[in-house]
Amino acid sequence: IRLVANIGVAIAEENCSQPDDLIRDAHSAMRHAKQKDGGYAMFDRSIAQRVTPSTTERRLREALERGQFVLHYQPVVSLQTQRMVKVEALIRWEDPERGLVPPGDFIPALEETGLIVPVGNWVLEEACRQARRWQELYADRAPLAVTLNVSTRQLAQYDFPDVLTRALTVTQVDPSLICLEITEGALMHDVEAAWTMLRTAKTSGVALALDDFGTGFSSLSFLRKFSMDILKIDKSFVDGLGHSREDTTIVEHLIGMARGLGMVTVAEGVETADQVKYLRSLDCHMAQGFYYCKPQPAEVIDQIMGEPTNSGWTPEQGRQAVSGTTPATATATIGLDA
Repeated sequence: IRLVANIGVAIAEENCSQPDDLIRDAHSAMRHAKQKDGGYAMFDRSIAQRVTPSTTERRLREALERGQFVLHYQPVVSLQTQRMVKVEALIRWEDPERGLVPPGDFIPALEETGLIVPVGNWVLEEACRQARRWQELYADRAPLAVTLNVSTRQLAQYDFPDVLTRALTVTQVDPSLICLEITEGALMHDVEAAWTMLRTAKTSGVALALDDFGTGFSSLSFLRKFSMDILKIDKSFVDGLGHSREDTTIVEHLIGMARGLGMVTVAEGVETADQVKYLRSLDCHMAQGFYYCKPQPAEVIDQIMGEPTNSGWTPEQGRQAVSGTTPATATATIGLDA
C-alpha cells in the first residue's frame, strides 16, 4: 500500500477576517499539491486565481451558457497501418480572461460543484454532432469514430440513458461511431447502477472502453460483467516499456488478456518511437499520445482528413507534432484509413 499525503498551507494575513477564507485558501493550496502528485503547497495569489469550486461556480455556469467550452480531438492511430482510425474528444475552456484554460484547472471544480453533469451532457451531444459531420463530409472513407469520457456523476444520473438516446437521435449519428470511456473509479462508485446504465447504453449501439485499467482497485470480473469493447492501457505502464520489467510484463499480459476476451487494446501516452515499436511487437491494436499528435481543434482534424489516404506517419513528423508545429504542418503527420 502506497500512501501519499497532500498538504495545503495557508497563513492568515492582516486583512484575513473570516475563518472560512483561511480554510478556503488552505483547500486551494491542497488541490494544487494534489496536482503535483503529492507533497505540500503554500497558498499564494497565483493559486487564488486558479479555478476552484468556491470562487468560480458562477463563471463555469456562464461559460456553459455562453458557449465558452470547446472540444479538442486527439488522434488514435492504428499501430499496424500508422493511420488515424478514431479521435478522443477532450474538453477545453476558452476563458475570455485567461485564454485557453487547462482541463486540470477546471475539471475538479466541475466535479465538486456537480456542473460536470450538464457540461458532460453538452460534450456528449457535441461529440456526436461532430462525428456525424465527419461521417457526412468524408462518406468515401472509413468513418472516424469519436470516444469521450463519462464521469462518475453522469453515470449516476437516472436519466443518463435518455440523455444518450437524445444525443444520438438529435444528431442522427451512427451509434457505432461513438465510444464511451469509463474509468475504474466510475465503475466502482456504484457497481450495480453503473452496470444498469452501461447495459442500456450497449443496447443503443455505442461502444464501451475501460480507461486506466490496472491503476485502481477493480477486478477482472469488470471486463466480463460490463462487456467492454476496448481496453485502454494507462500511460504509467507505457512509460516503462522496455525499461521496467514489471511494466513491460503488465502491458504484455494486458494485451494478451484483452485479445483473449475479444477486446481492442489502445495504449495511452505514447511518446517515443521505441514505445511504438514495442507495442507493435506485442500486437497492440492502437495508440495515442504526443508522439503522434497533441489534442487539436476540429479544424485541424478536418485538414488531416483532407490529406491523401496513402500518407503515413513518420517518426520525424511525430516529433514535429510533439514540439508544437502549426496546425498546417501537423496535418501532414497522420495518414487516414480509407
